[in-house]
Amino acid sequence: MKFGIGWREEVLTEISEQINNIDVIEILADQYMFDLRKKVEILKKALPKKEIIFHCVNLSIGSSELDLDYLHELKRLVDIFDPTIVSDHIGITRYKYYDTGIACPVSYNSKTLKTFEANIKKFQKIIGKPLILENISSPLKPLKEEFSEAEFIAKLYQASGVNILLDVTNLYINSKNYNFDCREWLDKVPISSVRQLHLAGGNEVDGKLWDSHCCAVAENNWHIYKMVVNLFSNIEFVVVERDRRYDNFYESINDVFKAKDILLKYKYFAQGND
Repeated sequence: MKFGIGWREEVLTEISEQINNIDVIEILADQYMFDLRKKVEILKKALPKKEIIFHCVNLSIGSSELDLDYLHELKRLVDIFDPTIVSDHIGITRYKYYDTGIACPVSYNSKTLKTFEANIKKFQKIIGKPLILENISSPLKPLKEEFSEAEFIAKLYQASGVNILLDVTNLYINSKNYNFDCREWLDKVPISSVRQLHLAGGNEVDGKLWDSHCCAVAENNWHIYKMVVNLFSNIEFVVVERDRRYDNFYESINDVFKAKDILLKYKYFAQGND
């Protein structure tokens, strides 16, 4: 398993200081698209020689039609940096001419499943890299649908083979906001489906938890993380995200080390040591 951090230009010095302790860098691809000539040269000079993975926010894989301009621009970026994988969200950011800027939940039914399958095939034909999809946190309570979120993820994996980016923090936030059991949710997801994990800090506003990426990973999230690394057999990457309050970025670096330490201890005891 490889442990990494989300690449943010605001904290290049802090990341550089710890780069020997980091296995992988996750780049927010959208930040560098549509102005490649200028932005890519800056990124090339700043990036350390580490394995790279891409994370996207505006693929909108749940839309009825993918944005081909977006896909071809992403392909250009992929060809330059050769990421191991590309990820986005199990959601939608575009509807007709509207762009939400954030992944919104989809209807978990057979029709949506077919849309995802078709779009995943189109993505892989154009991009030529494995796509993995992330569970989202939602400010809206899920509607009663044909499938639950976890059941939809399982069916999506079985139908398309697409792997899952399991966001531990998103799972915890949804479980508290909408009152469900994380372990029951996890038990519905195929053990071979999860390839990457996200960890981040959130906060509470007006009685609701939010995935704000603003602070250290909460202790309750670490409890779920321990469950996840025990349950799923194919996890390859663990990435800590941070998108604000960069003056405390050391918290996120420490969370990378903590994630690694927890896994090493788990392996130690799993081998029968005490």
